[in-house]
Amino acid sequence: MMTTVGIQIAATFDISPLQPILRNYANKYGFADDVKPTPPSELGRYMMIAPSDSESVIGTIVVARLEDWLRNSTRQGLTIDDMTARRILRTCLDEFSSQLAVLALRGRPVWLLICPSTGWVAERLKVTTLCRTMTNLLAARTRNLSQITVLNWPTSLLSEDFNDRDSDQVSHTPGNSLVKASPAKFRIGWQTRIVTLP
Repeated sequence: MMTTVGIQIAATFDISPLQPILRNYANKYGFADDVKPTPPSELGRYMMIAPSDSESVIGTIVVARLEDWLRNSTRQGLTIDDMTARRILRTCLDEFSSQLAVLALRGRPVWLLICPSTGWVAERLKVTTLCRTMTNLLAARTRNLSQITVLNWPTSLLSEDFNDRDSDQVSHTPGNSLVKASPAKFRIGWQTRIVTLP
């Protein structure tokens, strides 16, 4: 029986609606048979402990959106001031950086794609600027790890089309409307940022 060669994609939000598009491009350009999503709730565990099928994974794309680390507090209706948000983000960033370093030790390529924090959580808490600062810090830290390639978020996904705030709030899928309404825009981003990786 032939082993399916796949790329794992793990994100801080639900990326499963994008799986068909990602799989098509992985097939089209011949670098993987499948794209396997990891649920946000399993992200930390996946990075720390290799899954049983890890031998068939040729690399991992990690998609991080820092505002997701504030999501639980926001959904519970808690008020978070700037100092508290800063402390939560700093703690999560330290933990996430350590997990990335462990993931890179598996000897397979790791690509970090950092998504701008411009969704409903950042908007409600008014922490877009803080998230941007912490995002830059994460990128700077990760660029010091030779085993991890930091990717820029595709400019084709910077528009408001990507932020389906209703879908994000209900089901944690910020790019849902983009997949339904404008898949070509995502495909451009995927082709230019992932397919051309070294």
